[in-house]
Amino acid sequence: IWGALLAACRVYGRANLADFAARKLLELDAKRSGSYSLLANMYSGAGKLECVADVRKMMKEKRIEKNPGCSWIEVHDRVNVFTADGRDHSQIVYILQVLDKMGKVEDMTSNENVNFAVS
Repeated sequence: IWGALLAACRVYGRANLADFAARKLLELDAKRSGSYSLLANMYSGAGKLECVADVRKMMKEKRIEKNPGCSWIEVHDRVNVFTADGRDHSQIVYILQVLDKMGKVEDMTSNENVNFAVS
């Protein structure tokens, strides 16, 4: 519940309530990086950059590391996991080749490169 309240405080810019929710959340689990990230993101959205720095410093002092974002997709009954900073997928070379080709197709079909006449 405290995490949901903290996230809502970010959306609605309620920094004071966010501080309260964050304290409660950190009392329950002071080792969870997501709680610190929510708080830092809320401060960032409110333009409180000094508070963002304080949260990051607190994380560093407590040796709490933010886990990289990840996503997964299931293809042919196999779950493929991708991390934001990782290139350790077994087919990464093929994936990068396909992405490169997709970028070239996008370049060829962008509005800037398409010539047509309107009659």
